[in-house]
Amino acid sequence: MSSAEPSPQLAEFGPNEVAAVPRIPMRSRVAAQLRDPLIMVMLAALVLTVVAGDYPDVVTHHDVRAVG
Repeated sequence: MSSAEPSPQLAEFGPNEVAAVPRIPMRSRVAAQLRDPLIMVMLAALVLTVVAGDYPDVVTHHDVRAVG
């Protein structure tokens, strides 16, 4: 391609640049994650665990090798 050929192409197609993608705000990304059904199930399980007062079992480390 000679140096004369890019000029008509540049005029027709524009510069060879990638278009900038608009940034999505963090709060929108978090809100989208919270609308996921699996996340809602996990949050419901968290609430039930706290309400039932069973959270020591959740945060206690159980060593599988010590059992049996």
